[in-house]
Amino acid sequence: CMEGFRSWRVMHRTPYDNSTLVRLFKRLIDEPSSSDAWREDVATVGSQVLGNKFAKLRDSLAICINNGESENAKRLAGQMRQVLSDVSELTACFPAFRLDRWLSAAESFAASPDEEYYYRHNAWHLITTWGPGLNDYANRLWSGLVDNYYSKRWELFLTQALTGSALDQEAFDTACAELEESLVLAAPKVQDTTAGDVLEIGKRILKDL
Repeated sequence: CMEGFRSWRVMHRTPYDNSTLVRLFKRLIDEPSSSDAWREDVATVGSQVLGNKFAKLRDSLAICINNGESENAKRLAGQMRQVLSDVSELTACFPAFRLDRWLSAAESFAASPDEEYYYRHNAWHLITTWGPGLNDYANRLWSGLVDNYYSKRWELFLTQALTGSALDQEAFDTACAELEESLVLAAPKVQDTTAGDVLEIGKRILKDL
């Protein structure tokens, strides 16, 4: 994980300057609208801005850990946790970016409790551990998925990475796979997400960028 995990590698690179996207996000926040299209744009652009920020924090964390800078590593880990929380809160503001709607739609096909679990489990499976070698193939930055799945994986990584000892990659890979399998097998119901004020959330996120 200090060098990368599965199909991705550090250092993170994007084919554009994230400050350009931040300026676009600021323009959206500065020109609010009551339309669903505006809310979707804020959630889409804002979550991508946060995703780019998270990747940079992750790369800086790797450098700090490799250099033995434990206090800086802990500070960066805290910022990473906050970004994950911000993504979940922001995406909850637009219904199409919420896990509870995806699961409810799947469960609507069920004619019995057993079928309800079957459809809900498959709905979880498709966007997480879908097929050998396809883990995260259909990943989504959705409220409910970030906090109930991705954040748990990152917390596992941060807990091990911040111990001060060298990360045992093989042990981590095994633990991560077991965590993913247990979460998807449980296929938990996710409570309806209460959407906050997207403009106020956007202002707060913009201030912290």
